[in-house]
Amino acid sequence: MIKFIVTIGTNKYKKDNRYYAVSVKNKVEYLIEKLNEMDYRLEIVSCAPSKNTFGFLPRRKEDFNGNVLINTPTFCFPTRLGQKIQKLLIYIWLFFYLVFNTNRNEDIIVYHQYNPIIKLAQKIKKFNIILEVEEIYSDLTGNKTKRKKEMQYIKNASKYIVASEKINNLIGNLNKPYCIFNGRYDVFKKTNSAFNDGKIHIVYAGSIYYNLVAFTSVEIAKYLSDKYVIHIIGWGLDKDINLLKTRIAEINKTAKCRVEYNGMLSGNRLSEFLQSCHIGISPQRTDEEFANACFPSKLSLYLSNGLRVVASYSRAVEESILGSLIDFSPSSDPIEFAKEIQSLNLNDKYDSMKMIKNLDARFYDDLYNFMRE
Repeated sequence: MIKFIVTIGTNKYKKDNRYYAVSVKNKVEYLIEKLNEMDYRLEIVSCAPSKNTFGFLPRRKEDFNGNVLINTPTFCFPTRLGQKIQKLLIYIWLFFYLVFNTNRNEDIIVYHQYNPIIKLAQKIKKFNIILEVEEIYSDLTGNKTKRKKEMQYIKNASKYIVASEKINNLIGNLNKPYCIFNGRYDVFKKTNSAFNDGKIHIVYAGSIYYNLVAFTSVEIAKYLSDKYVIHIIGWGLDKDINLLKTRIAEINKTAKCRVEYNGMLSGNRLSEFLQSCHIGISPQRTDEEFANACFPSKLSLYLSNGLRVVASYSRAVEESILGSLIDFSPSSDPIEFAKEIQSLNLNDKYDSMKMIKNLDARFYDDLYNFMRE
């Protein structure tokens, strides 16, 4: 059984109120599914903190599609300092778990966490880290000191599952095995839930952080006509979601294009909603360091559900295997994004699902060979 360290919360214990990004869970579920198809079974250790303000959460263990899912124990506190203490307690528990439950040369998959406590446990137990690298965090902030530490941690891994070829190049040529994993490549069953109001429905599905991509998506409405509707599906802290709702209410007072916040959806509900729309958007920053340092997994999610996709220009995305299926805006500026959306001919012959189906088979082969290197 392979250990998999990630942050995905719990399905069974809803009152624990564990916080995680649904985009991560969507991608992780697909990766686990592929590993299961290869007869690997996983012990998934989730480091998801709780949004509860008081109380003790015990260690939780449950079935996860035939695998074992363990959520770490922790204490909940109401203050910002208390939230940091909660995360520290989670990582202390994780350290002792790794020290007492791993063996020398055992492979441990670590999803997108650059955690010194994991590195310390590795030094003691000498296990191998298969590191899933979604982005180079420090390149997103421009902090050179943190980048040096981050790259040292990344280079300590034995193998890499990377979100794009560009990210692999940023890591450097280490002559170590790697596998490219842009996002989910499974084609979701078509539903009959399409909006039937004569309007063009646009959707942003992803994380909600103040003044970042979800907020940019809302601003696009100012430059679209009343034949468009923008939907925001997202997950984030309550304070950020409330700020987003406030901004949506302000925009709807003057914009012809209506904006709706449709909550946090996952699984079949998310797929059904996406398929009811026409265009998926991702107005990320376009400066080169940022664009090279991350690859939005939502792009493959949109394509898997048959949507046209408009994204801010990124060389990493353009040069990826998904690049030919995406329409690029030259920047994340709402005006430019609106122009690109309006230029789309939705009557064009377009079959993203066929490409995704081919990528699904290709990724299985790549991952199979990677796991056996």
